[in-house]
Amino acid sequence: MDIDRSIPLSYISQYNYCKRRAALLMLEQQWSDSADTVKGTAEHKNVHSAGIAFRDNKYVLTELQVF
Repeated sequence: MDIDRSIPLSYISQYNYCKRRAALLMLEQQWSDSADTVKGTAEHKNVHSAGIAFRDNKYVLTELQVF
């Protein structure tokens, strides 16, 4: 049986910010939204759709998997 041991890159960022918060997210799947996180979710809704776009004379790449 293959076990997926990958973690989202955002969890590494969370770990650098606050180890306790990262543990709550990764191990206990605990999360509560605040006004800031709700706003951020709305602003980043397209980030989680894989794609390439050309905007403002540059390419924009979304949902890049890092291994």
